[in-house]
Parts: sequence; structure tokens; C-alpha cells
Amino acid sequence: MERKIETDILKSLVFYGFFQPSEAQEEEITTKNINSQNEVKIQNEPNNHVLIFDNKEHIVWNLKNDILKNTVKWLYNKGRLQVKDLPIYAPGGSRYLLNTKPNHADGRSFIGKPHEIFPGMFLLLNFSGSDCIRISDYLMKRFAPEINFKIVE
Repeated sequence: MERKIETDILKSLVFYGFFQPSEAQEEEITTKNINSQNEVKIQNEPNNHVLIFDNKEHIVWNLKNDILKNTVKWLYNKGRLQVKDLPIYAPGGSRYLLNTKPNHADGRSFIGKPHEIFPGMFLLLNFSGSDCIRISDYLMKRFAPEINFKIVE
């Protein structure tokens, strides 16, 4: 098989989450550029949006609120975030970010369609794209501070 075709197949498998490349394979598949804020950007790959946890686990996302959903799911699956930790306020705000019911402390319902992460855990998604990134970073620093968390846009 030609090298270019093999690389294209690997890119597709990574994008759809069927394959998690080793660091050597990842370097071969994509060209990385680390900027001054230590954010990883993939050049010439506009549809390759990935969350990276400790350079080991990769989760593909398409919409900005997927970053928030997938970060919360990852924290829950790893036992870092539990139902007993709820409710959790949105950073710097008076609204709940996560709760056991899709309601805030004053009884108001979550705006929009709340996302049920798992039974009994509801996530508020009424945030801008930049807020979703900021809140995901906040959650990782609060519940998994030792994990190297990157968002590839």
C-alpha cells in the first residue's frame, strides 16, 4: 500500500476514534506546532478536533459544547467526578454547571436542553464556545490537576 494512502487511512481512524496512535505514529500522521500558550494546533486539518489526556487518550469532538460534555464524561469514567460532588457551580457564576436535577439552586430550570451525562447527572450547556473551553480547563484543574489536558482545535 502506498505510504500516502496508509497515512490517510490512519488519519480517518484517529478522527473517528477507532485508533489511538502511539506518540511516534501521531508525529507521523500530523504536523504539530506548539505556540507560546502551549496549545497544540494541527496544521491543515480543519476537521481534526481532539481532546488529549496525558498524551495517551484522545477523544474527537465537533462542536464546542462537545469539549465540555466529553471532559465531564472522562472525569466521571475515571472516578474523578462523582454524583456526591454535585452540585457544581459554573466558575465565577451563580448557576449550577452540574446537578442531580436539571435545576439551579433557586429552582429555575437549566436553559436550553440540559445534557444528561449519566442517570442523575445533568450538565448545563448554555455557554459560548470559549466558555466551554474555559470551563473544561477549570474542571480538569479542579478534579484532575496532575493530568496534562490539551484541546486541539
